[in-house]
Amino acid sequence: MMWGERRLQIFDARKRLARSFAAVRGKNPGQIVTVTREGIAVMAQDGLIEVLRCCSTTARRSPAARPE
Repeated sequence: MMWGERRLQIFDARKRLARSFAAVRGKNPGQIVTVTREGIAVMAQDGLIEVLRCCSTTARRSPAARPE
């Protein structure tokens, strides 16, 4: 996954299915949908992937809500 010009490694994530087609209409796979204290939600084909922990190639592991 890319964040700006940096590559992110995902260490902890979970899948969240879309409840209806309207929830995913107009969004593209890979698009960041929301950013919360727990992490970031990335659009996938049938729902969302919640990224809870990740790190960039130049930083240590950190919560996904604040990558370094």
